[in-house]
Amino acid sequence: MANNMVSYWCATIFDNFKGSVVRLGDEKHFYGNGFVVYNDNNTCLILTCQHVLPKDNNGNVVVGSTVGAMFHTGVRFDAQVAYVDVDRDLALLRAYNTVGIPLRFWEYGGIVSGIDVVLLSFFAMKFGQVLAEPGTFPGKILSEPIWNEATRSEEIISDYTSMPGTSGAPVFLQRANRVVGVNSGVISGTIKTFISVRTVEATLREWLQIGDENITIQEMLERIAEQ
Repeated sequence: MANNMVSYWCATIFDNFKGSVVRLGDEKHFYGNGFVVYNDNNTCLILTCQHVLPKDNNGNVVVGSTVGAMFHTGVRFDAQVAYVDVDRDLALLRAYNTVGIPLRFWEYGGIVSGIDVVLLSFFAMKFGQVLAEPGTFPGKILSEPIWNEATRSEEIISDYTSMPGTSGAPVFLQRANRVVGVNSGVISGTIKTFISVRTVEATLREWLQIGDENITIQEMLERIAEQ
């Protein structure tokens, strides 16, 4: 029964949100993933990890540079790097007049160990092939996040299996269909880390230079889209 429920939620997340995940790169290169967090049919904002993006000769991601992107439908478009936070490993891309249903974040309570999550991501297979559609990778949160007040960031540890190239993809709270983080790295084996929603909130506040603790992620994204 438990395995049937996991399969059900993986299928639900795939069916509902596969059109929100973005494959970053071009026809010859696969950088990683991003996902749509805002779209008003004019401006589309895509969140990803900064470490997946192309670097200049000094090893830096350049704000204003262009990154190729593609949805599972095969629709290709260019996105411009709008914001970068190297320390928190986050970047926000801006595209215009493109499709993509924005995902919503889990902003309603704490995250505790044992919670079921699902990673939805494009990934590289053996010999570098990338499938046309994203895959789902279920798992559980292994420990409560620890907030670092100095950096205003936190990572969450999970045990979902993933493949190369999954950085920047959304991690869903299984039964809520909301994003709880951004897949970011591997500690060892099946022990993975993802960037928390609280970290996303703190990063957006810094990018906008606002101190309002009550403003929502959606409201901050709307402000960025209007810039």
